[in-house]
Amino acid sequence: MSKLDPKRKIFIAVYVILAALVYIRCVGRRPSLLERQAVAPTVAQDQQVNQREQEAAAAHATYLARYLNSGSSRKPGTKMVAIAVVSENGAFNFALNSAVANHLKTASASMLTSFFRPAFVSDGLFANAFAGSNGVFDKLDLSKSLDVLFLGREQVQYSSDPSLENVMTANMQLEITAFSIADGQSQSWTFVANGSGFKQTEARQMAEERLIKQIANDTKMSLSF
Repeated sequence: MSKLDPKRKIFIAVYVILAALVYIRCVGRRPSLLERQAVAPTVAQDQQVNQREQEAAAAHATYLARYLNSGSSRKPGTKMVAIAVVSENGAFNFALNSAVANHLKTASASMLTSFFRPAFVSDGLFANAFAGSNGVFDKLDLSKSLDVLFLGREQVQYSSDPSLENVMTANMQLEITAFSIADGQSQSWTFVANGSGFKQTEARQMAEERLIKQIANDTKMSLSF
């Protein structure tokens, strides 16, 4: 067997070393097929999670927009108070909202009389909240906007007296409950007033005007818990 020339041996050794270095660099720069197959599902899962989170956030924003009016942001050092009084016909009674707000207003409290949208009543959230369901407060993220929530429910019954030429009488009752959003504590007050007239609208108007005067002169209803 002929022996390899020493120079040829050196050439072969250098060639082998260079080939090994090139291979190592290529392997280092490009992940193996198994590595790529392992990474691909993780990336896809992360994308799916992000997409679900974005969809959930969008759905929640749509939910809030259905029930809450925009533009009510917290003010440092100010107690945020929302007031929603609902009449017997299921509509917000802004006259009574204002009466309650005027009675409660202080320099350190902000009164919000248009915080909720009509769907808050029509979809049953008002009734659930008035009954003391804290789940409504949580779903609407009220703790981010409010400190206290005043909910009022107005009820009216009518009667007529034939001996007085069928004069109509309106017996009006207003139940108000205040909720502390932070701890769920509540207080309630009830106001009652009567009004009379030849029409239901006249009797109702008189009763409500008397109710508003009662609220203005009340000494029990307050923001204190």
